[in-house]
Amino acid sequence: MNSNLLARLALCVAGLTLGAASASATTNFVGGFITNHVTWFATNTYIMTNFVYVLSNASLTIEPGTLIKGRNGTFTNIGGIPGGFGCLVINRGAKIFALGTREKPIIFTAEQDDVNDPFDMPVAGAGSRGQWGGIVING
Repeated sequence: MNSNLLARLALCVAGLTLGAASASATTNFVGGFITNHVTWFATNTYIMTNFVYVLSNASLTIEPGTLIKGRNGTFTNIGGIPGGFGCLVINRGAKIFALGTREKPIIFTAEQDDVNDPFDMPVAGAGSRGQWGGIVING
């Protein structure tokens, strides 16, 4: 890994650590490595500014009703937060606990998506690819 990428990931890990401890309604910019147990709370919105890696022996709990958005890789800096391609990677030996409900679904979407407006952007079909990185589970 080059030093520029490591520096960007270090900045995002700081944001991840700060955001994970908060239970008040905030927007948390996340990216980097999860090395222990982290909970993403439904009262917050999480924006993946880079890859988020849940490492072996670590876990990520996502509460029902949590909104998670990913960047599309074209951003270099928004509001002082460096950005890349938002993607969640669950590595071998890591765990994810994410049980949404019909009343409180866990929503993964693009950063630009206004989830309160179903007509604000294409969510399916032509032109909708590449809006965020997705979820990768390595078994």
